[in-house]
Amino acid sequence: MKNNENKKICSLCVFPCCERLPGACYPQDIARRFPSKTLGESVKRALATGYYCIDWYEGENRLYFIRPATIDKIGVRVDPSWGGMCCFLVPMAGCQLPFEERPLGCQMLIPSETERCKSKIKINSKLDSGRKWRKKIDLSKFIKEE
Repeated sequence: MKNNENKKICSLCVFPCCERLPGACYPQDIARRFPSKTLGESVKRALATGYYCIDWYEGENRLYFIRPATIDKIGVRVDPSWGGMCCFLVPMAGCQLPFEERPLGCQMLIPSETERCKSKIKINSKLDSGRKWRKKIDLSKFIKEE
């Protein structure tokens, strides 16, 4: 995805999307950030860091997806909470992850000085991510490994 990052806007943001809930990771995000022989091994490595967790989208039979942990839940493997600051957010500076390492759900956001960030495409990233994960791997088996 083309880098649309704007550190100046993000550091001055008054509409803190990242303070409300981390963006959804897609399978390719985890495979890229935690390269392994299988996607399952990549998932295990991501969850083992404590900086990623399993969440779900309630609207379609509990679609599981992975996202960064919230700052108050680092180390928690399963976190279906409705909000919290992303563990990678640095106040007054923006995301500490390089653009290429951010979840696709975050990369799709277009920074704005005057309104909340909007997605480049009209999707619910949690729903879309959950559907992509469901096609690739059963994340529920990683819940049981707690």
